[in-house]
Amino acid sequence: MLTHLDLSYTRVQDGALVAAGKHAPLLEAVTINGSRLGSFTDAGVHALVDGCPHVTQLTLCPAGGITNASLAAVAQRWPRLQHLDLYASAVTDEGIVAVAHGCGELKLLSIGSTAVTSASVIAIARHCHLLTQLDVSYTDGATDASVAAIAIGCPSLRRLDMRYAGEITDTGM
Repeated sequence: MLTHLDLSYTRVQDGALVAAGKHAPLLEAVTINGSRLGSFTDAGVHALVDGCPHVTQLTLCPAGGITNASLAAVAQRWPRLQHLDLYASAVTDEGIVAVAHGCGELKLLSIGSTAVTSASVIAIARHCHLLTQLDVSYTDGATDASVAAIAIGCPSLRRLDMRYAGEITDTGM
């Protein structure tokens, strides 16, 4: 049975995620990079989440059609998720906070170029203690307060990307 699916740089839309949800229940990793912005939506993600309970790695970027509703479903149905890459997606604090609360086994989280704030990063630091990689580049999520929270809450962190996070000062470092 299929365990890994990479549809990067294809023209897939929701139909591919629905098909995977129906016909590949043992999927562990799904990667869709470089798809047309907004070509898949919450409906596709919900079908994937409902049909593939074993996913531990999810990469959907850019994902303009994915909203916080998808992340709420991910947080509820995939508590063992370890790798989540949503770079340049339309998610906000609501969705990322839900993921932080529901996916405590995360090791890699990429939310760069999203609309998250320090509230998301602080929630991640409080609930995702196994993180080894975190990308909050090009966001308002990296502040002195969030850096302090990460330093305390993520002892296994090895890579922290805060490029173009203009809110960090010497105090945060």
